[in-house]
Amino acid sequence: MRRARRFRQLFGGGFRQAGIVAAGALHALDNHRERLPEDHRRARRLAAGLNELSGIAVEVDGVETNIVRFRTPGMNAFRLAEGLLDRGVAVLPATPDAMRVIPHLGISDEDVEEALGAFAEVLSAVPA
Repeated sequence: MRRARRFRQLFGGGFRQAGIVAAGALHALDNHRERLPEDHRRARRLAAGLNELSGIAVEVDGVETNIVRFRTPGMNAFRLAEGLLDRGVAVLPATPDAMRVIPHLGISDEDVEEALGAFAEVLSAVPA
Protein backbone atom coordinates (compact mmCIF):
# COMPACT_ATOMS: atom_id res chain seq x y z
CA MET A 1 0.00 0.00 0.00
CA ARG A 2 2.84 2.40 0.85
CA ARG A 3 4.45 1.74 -2.53
CA ALA A 4 1.16 2.33 -4.36
CA ARG A 5 0.66 5.67 -2.59
CA ARG A 6 4.20 6.72 -3.50
CA PHE A 7 3.56 5.93 -7.18
CA ARG A 8 0.28 7.85 -7.07
CA GLN A 9 2.14 10.92 -5.78
CA LEU A 10 4.87 10.54 -8.41
CA PHE A 11 2.26 10.71 -11.14
CA GLY A 12 0.39 13.74 -9.80
CA GLY A 13 -2.17 12.02 -7.59
CA GLY A 14 -1.18 14.15 -4.61
CA PHE A 15 -1.71 17.45 -6.44
CA ARG A 16 -4.65 19.09 -4.66
CA GLN A 17 -4.65 22.43 -6.45
CA ALA A 18 -5.34 20.94 -9.88
CA GLY A 19 -8.65 22.83 -10.14
CA ILE A 20 -6.90 26.19 -9.81
CA VAL A 21 -4.46 25.31 -12.58
CA ALA A 22 -7.29 23.97 -14.71
CA ALA A 23 -9.31 27.17 -14.22
CA GLY A 24 -6.41 29.24 -15.55
CA ALA A 25 -6.02 26.94 -18.54
CA LEU A 26 -9.75 27.09 -19.30
CA HIS A 27 -9.71 30.89 -19.12
CA ALA A 28 -6.78 30.99 -21.54
CA LEU A 29 -8.55 28.64 -23.97
CA ASP A 30 -11.76 30.65 -23.80
CA ASN A 31 -10.20 34.12 -24.06
CA HIS A 32 -6.74 34.00 -25.61
CA ARG A 33 -6.56 31.08 -28.03
CA GLU A 34 -6.74 33.28 -31.14
CA ARG A 35 -3.58 35.17 -30.17
CA LEU A 36 -1.50 32.10 -29.28
CA PRO A 37 0.21 32.16 -32.72
CA GLU A 38 1.75 35.50 -31.66
CA ASP A 39 3.40 33.79 -28.69
CA HIS A 40 4.66 31.02 -30.95
CA ARG A 41 6.11 33.57 -33.39
CA ARG A 42 7.83 35.39 -30.54
CA ALA A 43 9.24 32.11 -29.25
CA ARG A 44 10.71 31.33 -32.68
CA ARG A 45 12.25 34.83 -32.83
CA LEU A 46 13.69 34.37 -29.34
CA ALA A 47 15.12 30.96 -30.26
CA ALA A 48 16.69 32.34 -33.44
CA GLY A 49 18.23 35.24 -31.53
CA LEU A 50 19.54 32.98 -28.76
CA ASN A 51 21.01 30.66 -31.37
CA GLU A 52 23.22 33.54 -32.56
CA LEU A 53 24.75 34.01 -29.09
CA SER A 54 27.93 32.33 -27.98
CA GLY A 55 27.29 30.15 -24.94
CA ILE A 56 23.74 29.13 -25.89
CA ALA A 57 22.74 25.95 -27.70
CA VAL A 58 19.16 25.92 -28.97
CA GLU A 59 17.49 23.76 -31.60
CA VAL A 60 15.55 26.45 -33.45
CA ASP A 61 13.59 23.98 -35.59
CA GLY A 62 12.38 22.26 -32.42
CA VAL A 63 10.47 25.36 -31.25
CA GLU A 64 6.85 24.69 -32.21
CA THR A 65 5.00 26.29 -29.29
CA ASN A 66 5.73 29.23 -27.00
CA ILE A 67 8.25 27.20 -24.97
CA VAL A 68 11.93 27.67 -25.80
CA ARG A 69 14.28 25.15 -24.20
CA PHE A 70 18.02 25.52 -24.54
CA ARG A 71 21.35 24.55 -23.05
CA THR A 72 23.92 26.91 -21.55
CA PRO A 73 27.20 25.03 -21.95
CA GLY A 74 29.18 28.25 -21.56
CA MET A 75 27.66 29.28 -18.22
CA ASN A 76 25.82 27.91 -15.22
CA ALA A 77 22.11 28.36 -15.97
CA PHE A 78 21.32 29.48 -12.42
CA ARG A 79 24.00 32.17 -12.62
CA LEU A 80 22.72 33.25 -16.02
CA ALA A 81 19.18 33.47 -14.61
CA GLU A 82 20.41 35.71 -11.77
CA GLY A 83 22.14 38.03 -14.23
CA LEU A 84 19.04 38.18 -16.39
CA LEU A 85 16.77 38.87 -13.44
CA ASP A 86 19.02 41.81 -12.51
CA ARG A 87 18.16 43.15 -15.98
CA GLY A 88 14.42 42.52 -15.65
CA VAL A 89 14.22 39.21 -17.53
CA ALA A 90 12.73 36.26 -15.63
CA VAL A 91 13.74 32.80 -16.86
CA LEU A 92 13.49 29.32 -15.41
CA PRO A 93 16.67 27.23 -15.09
CA ALA A 94 15.86 23.53 -15.38
CA THR A 95 19.31 22.15 -14.59
CA PRO A 96 22.74 23.73 -14.10
CA ASP A 97 23.21 23.79 -17.88
CA ALA A 98 19.68 24.10 -19.28
CA MET A 99 16.76 26.49 -19.05
CA ARG A 100 13.50 27.44 -20.66
CA VAL A 101 11.79 30.69 -21.48
CA ILE A 102 8.13 31.16 -22.34
CA PRO A 103 6.84 34.19 -24.22
CA HIS A 104 3.26 34.67 -23.03
CA LEU A 105 0.33 37.09 -23.05
CA GLY A 106 2.30 39.83 -21.28
CA ILE A 107 5.31 39.69 -23.63
CA SER A 108 5.62 41.98 -26.67
CA ASP A 109 7.98 41.92 -29.65
CA GLU A 110 9.95 44.70 -27.95
CA ASP A 111 10.25 42.57 -24.80
CA VAL A 112 11.75 39.73 -26.84
CA GLU A 113 14.35 42.07 -28.31
CA GLU A 114 15.15 43.49 -24.86
CA ALA A 115 15.51 39.95 -23.50
CA LEU A 116 17.93 39.06 -26.29
CA GLY A 117 19.96 42.15 -25.45
CA ALA A 118 20.03 41.12 -21.79
CA PHE A 119 21.17 37.61 -22.72
CA ALA A 120 23.98 39.04 -24.86
CA GLU A 121 25.00 41.41 -22.08
CA VAL A 122 25.12 38.74 -19.37
CA LEU A 123 26.89 36.22 -21.59
CA SER A 124 29.51 38.76 -22.65
CA ALA A 125 30.34 39.44 -19.00
CA VAL A 126 31.43 35.82 -18.53
CA PRO A 127 35.20 35.31 -18.88
CA ALA A 128 36.10 33.21 -21.91
